[in-house]
Amino acid sequence: MKISKKAQLLLILVVVYTITLIVHYVYTHYIDLEIRVIISDQIVIYTRGKDVLFGRLPYRDFYTNAAALSPYVWAPMAMLAMFSTKDFSLEAVWWTNYESIEGMMAFTYIIRGFFVLCIILATFLLYKIEYQKKNKRAFLIALLFGINPFFLNLVSFWGSDESVLPLLILLPIYFFERGNSTIASFLIGLGATIKYFPILLAPLIWIYGKKWKERIYNSIIFIGVVIAANLPFYYISKDRYMMQFEDIIGEGGNHGIATVVQAYFGVNLEESNFVFLVIELILLALVGGYLFVRRKKWTYYQTSALLLVHLITYQKMHSSYIVMVFPFLFVALFQRGIVRWLNGLLYITGFFLGSAAVAIVNETANNRFLEFLCWDLVLLFYVCMIALIVIYMKSDYILSVNSFSAKDRLS
Repeated sequence: MKISKKAQLLLILVVVYTITLIVHYVYTHYIDLEIRVIISDQIVIYTRGKDVLFGRLPYRDFYTNAAALSPYVWAPMAMLAMFSTKDFSLEAVWWTNYESIEGMMAFTYIIRGFFVLCIILATFLLYKIEYQKKNKRAFLIALLFGINPFFLNLVSFWGSDESVLPLLILLPIYFFERGNSTIASFLIGLGATIKYFPILLAPLIWIYGKKWKERIYNSIIFIGVVIAANLPFYYISKDRYMMQFEDIIGEGGNHGIATVVQAYFGVNLEESNFVFLVIELILLALVGGYLFVRRKKWTYYQTSALLLVHLITYQKMHSSYIVMVFPFLFVALFQRGIVRWLNGLLYITGFFLGSAAVAIVNETANNRFLEFLCWDLVLLFYVCMIALIVIYMKSDYILSVNSFSAKDRLS
């Protein structure tokens, strides 16, 4: 009996991620007992999920520097962890006590299972999009995307909630590509209430729209969803709601180009959040406007340009944020020309970006060579992103020089 491509893809993904999580469990429980089983993000999202289960409101009753509905996404998994362990304690979870809280320890693997599910769904969406474009390599692209080492590490040893980003990015694009722009616009708004990053897809509402009436109607849907989700929390506690946008550049974990420049050159950027936001909005408007004007030559790979603008201008940079562009990155690896090599270099430098930035900021590079190497990694990462934005804005270049050859199309 012949197994379908979708079944093969699902089987491989399930087996690979099951083995990955088993390896993580064995390593953290039997080999290296000093390594942390969880990261700080998991403590935060477990606590937020538990808080809303006990009737507390985000922003007003507990600090939340995340999208309005995100605590409600984590709540069902927190509830499952609490019921499975019968741990209904209100004890606060910290680095010093997380191992003694059974609910937290159950949650860390429940949430990892959820992240795996999100990556599997994103992989199938990428496969369907490329298959519908008659790309003969759709299966291979989706497979490599789904089991790439960055994802395996992100789900297991990091357990980061950035694992949901590829799904939130690809889902609206899938519906745009199918011609369901209203559903896609709604999904952009809904995604932005879970993680803010899908807001970057807003220009697609106008790019994919065929008529002005359609663009305006779908824009109202997108804006309406975002307002409906956020306005009640803003109205209940305005000051505490706005606190999420006041993160100071240089705080722990916020290692990006701004943090590196601030630490190494002694430039004070701590109060420059607003400046970075204005710069980002201006660049997004310019890039989005340019893509809109050239929309007749549009290809969905160009979405990467909008996401890269954010990654360049955002004042902090966790290397896990680059998973947003992975769907386009792995497609590009099978294209011809420089776009393939730039995306490959972006992947490699992105993998080591966090370690390099931390070494520069904390001055832990042991010698000049290592310090020079760390600087090269960080700078090369940003140079790749700038170059790719320029290339992705030139749609005719992508469709000709970097397009798939005829043999890569389904007959």
